[in-house]
Order: sequence, then C-alpha cells, then structure tokens
Amino acid sequence: MQNRTCDLFKAVEKCLLNCILKRFPTLHLFLHTQNACHLFPEVNCDFYVSSNQSELNNASWEEPHFKKIFCTGHQSDPENTYLYEVNLLDGTKLTNNYYVFFNMEQIRKNHIKYFLYDTQDLMHFTKNLQHLKPRRHRDECRYNLDAFQRVYPEKKIYIRTISSMIKFREETKRVFTEEVLDMIPVVLRQQNTPIEENDDRLVKYRRKWETNNKDLETTISLTEFWYILEEFDIDRTEITIIPDPVYEITMQKMINDLRRRSFNVIGPCGEQMMRFEQAVFHIFEVVVCSVNWTMDSCNKHEGCLKELKDRIIFSMRAYSGMKEGTYVTVEHVESTIVQLKNHCSFKLQSNTPSPLVELQNLKIDDKISKETFISNCHKFGLTKIGSNMKVMEPLTMAFVVRIHYLSAWRNEFFDFQTLELYHMILDETEFRSFSLSQTLDLDDEPSFRADGNSFRI
Repeated sequence: MQNRTCDLFKAVEKCLLNCILKRFPTLHLFLHTQNACHLFPEVNCDFYVSSNQSELNNASWEEPHFKKIFCTGHQSDPENTYLYEVNLLDGTKLTNNYYVFFNMEQIRKNHIKYFLYDTQDLMHFTKNLQHLKPRRHRDECRYNLDAFQRVYPEKKIYIRTISSMIKFREETKRVFTEEVLDMIPVVLRQQNTPIEENDDRLVKYRRKWETNNKDLETTISLTEFWYILEEFDIDRTEITIIPDPVYEITMQKMINDLRRRSFNVIGPCGEQMMRFEQAVFHIFEVVVCSVNWTMDSCNKHEGCLKELKDRIIFSMRAYSGMKEGTYVTVEHVESTIVQLKNHCSFKLQSNTPSPLVELQNLKIDDKISKETFISNCHKFGLTKIGSNMKVMEPLTMAFVVRIHYLSAWRNEFFDFQTLELYHMILDETEFRSFSLSQTLDLDDEPSFRADGNSFRI
C-alpha cells in the first residue's frame, strides 16, 4: 500500500502535538477543562473520565481562607517549625504527626511521612492507646497517613497547599505529589472503593512524578489535583485543603526578622525544603551579595574572581533548570553554598561583612540614611545604583534598604547572558517584599519592574 504525503503530515502533526503537550502539561489540562479534547483526536487525554465513572460535579473540598486560620509555634521552642498548632474558626485544632513524638533521626530511619491530624484524631488515638500493643505499634501508626487511618478509619483527610506567589497566592497554590499519592488510597478506602497498591493509575503517576533524587520533591497545581481526584472518582467533599502551617508561620516571622534568609517548609519526608527559585535567591543573597565584583584580590590564580562567578552561575542554573513546582532540600542548597564559600576569591573578601549582614541586627522599620547606603555601595564596587537613588528617601526603612542592596548587586552581577537568572532574582525579591509591604501597609516599597526594565551592563 502506497503511503500518502498527507499521512506523513498527520504523523508529524501528532508528534509535534504530543511533544508540546508533554512539555506543557497545563496546556493539556486547559484543553480538557475547555472540553476541547475532541478537537485533537490523535492525542490521548490523560484527564478523560471513563463512562463508568461519575461526571465532574460542582461539589468541592473544604478550604478555609488563609486569613481565617491561626497558626502558632510552640512557646517552648518557637524556632522549631515541627512544633505548631493551627486553629480553625470552627474550633478545630490541627498539628502534624511529627510534633513532639519524633526527632529527625527517627524520621529518617523509619521513613516517617508527614501528615496533618486534628483534635478528634488525637482524642481517638489517646482513648485507644491500650489496644495498641506491643508499644511500638503506638509509634508505627503515626508513621504515615495510611497507617493512622487503619487505626482510625473515620479520620478526616487534610492536605496542605503552598503558594509560590504572594500577589496571586490563590492562583498559585500547589500540593506535594508525594502527599497526593499517599492520600488517594486512604480516601478510596474510606469510600469503600479500595484500590491495589500497584493500580495502573497510581503506577502512572509514580513514574510521572519520580525524581530519582532524595533531595527533590515535586508539586502540582490545585487544578491538576482536582482532575486527578476526578480520575480516581474521589468524593472531594471528604477532603479539607489547609494552607501550609509552616509557610504561614514563616511568613509572619519574615515580616519582623531581617535575619531570615530562606523561605523553608517541611517536605513530605520531613526534610526542610525550599522552592528551587528560593534556592537560586538564597545563593544570590548569601554568596553574590558578599563579594565586591570589581576587585579580584587573588594573586595566585589568574581570573580567580571570574571563575567564582562562573561557578555561582552554574550552581544557580542547576536549580533554575528544574521543573516547575520542584522543591529542594535546604541541606542540598546549604552544601552548595559551602562549596562556593570555600572558593579562593570568596575567602579573600570574607573579612569584610556585607551590608546585608549588618542589616540583620536592625528592626525592619529602623531608619537608614541614603549616605550610608551610598557609602556601602561604593565599598563593594556597586556603581549601578542610579535607579535606586531616584526612589530612595533621605531616611529609609531597613527592609526597603535591603531591597535596594539586592537591586544594586543584581545589576552589578548579571548581564544579558544571564537575564533569566536576573529576572528570577527580581521575582523572588518581589515575593518577599510584597509580603512585608502588604502586611505592614507600607507605601515606600521600590518599583521592582521599573528597576528591572532599567537593566544595564
């Protein structure tokens, strides 16, 4: 049979569509939500609901607004993010299974997975302690959500969300894929529709979300989460979405403390983690903003300062190239920073503290003079500060001065070959500053986009 040219075109079109939709899964999801899958019959829709499943209905999960929950740390150890309590308006109190029961060594050794439980769960657990024998079963039933629900079948299911933007926190909420995989079998068992551990759909998502790296965790948008629940025919009314308590507590602490340099949350396996964008920003703030990039102090190695810069950019791009929604362990990021700090050029300048370090001793509303800012900029060879001078008051709050320092180093360090990193740092600066200015109702926040558009080399 002779092949026609039009068949070849069709084959190429199908390949292109599959490549594009695989590269941009949210586009594929958008087509599905617009009921447009039938327009592309040659592309299989992963979100399709088979005829033996219930149609998507208007029933939704419970989701209290972040302004209507109250998260507090433990008074005995306020810096310990594993110790917290969440109070909902209906009187429900939440905490996590780690709390005071497990330390980091136990969490890692026993592969204890993070989950939320409420007052009712704790009451049931306490009441039935005597039935959990031998004693180790009392701990094992708190190792993961599945084990706890087998002890308390009526347990209410909670899953936490984390926003990647402050301005659009509702639109950018995401959930950890590992917690989605843990939750699905539990909810289905509660619905009396249990599935096998090797169910094809679970296997598909495990493969899709596998990172093959213990330092990485993936997340998905709430939109994708919605359709995954539809695919498994899960009753969404049985699920309560909770803003991540550690995220909320850390946000409040950042408002009052200039010492906090990274925005960390607890990962599904108990590790402290941050978004990969925050990892890039953390390297920038800790390493880049501690160096005078106009002064190569090394007499032993030719081009030593440039070599440090190349290493920093390489490390940043290792993170910035990760998939959307990827989280990386704080331990991994700090290890990268230690390696960069051990570089010859960094060590030679380490005796001169960065003005960002000096700011850590101040309160956010302490005033700093423009002259002090200019003097520190000259000390570190920061000459591209014209746009900062236009918007800076004679006396400016410390948190705003911090933003100006970040802007000055950003303009000094990056060029047109690293524009993608420049804008990522700009976005993360805006991420943190917006939370401050919005919460404190301050009106002297710099214009970030104006500063970004005036990029110079």
